[in-house]
Amino acid sequence: MAQLVCSEKVYHADGTMFGYRSPCERKGVRIRADGKPWCTIHDPAAVKARRDKAIAQWKASRLSVAKSQARAALCVAACEGVKDADLAQPGIVLEIIRAVKGPWASLAGDR
Repeated sequence: MAQLVCSEKVYHADGTMFGYRSPCERKGVRIRADGKPWCTIHDPAAVKARRDKAIAQWKASRLSVAKSQARAALCVAACEGVKDADLAQPGIVLEIIRAVKGPWASLAGDR
């Protein structure tokens, strides 16, 4: 019986045969619902699942960066017009933010 070969075409890892793609040589090839043989690495469903997971992680990290940038912008906006010497006092930034946003505001953001 002929051994099944993955349907994906890959470039050589060592850089030889520049521009030439050959079939994936991984073992454990199975025929999927689309009728083509795929290895576990190149199976379209597995590729989509990995990509979706990576995008979700990226979005979560971007959200935390956006929150910290918004927090920094709030500090800058709240301290607008305050003298640099006054900002050197401990806790003055928090007092200014509480005066602008209310007594329950904090530098930790909205939790």
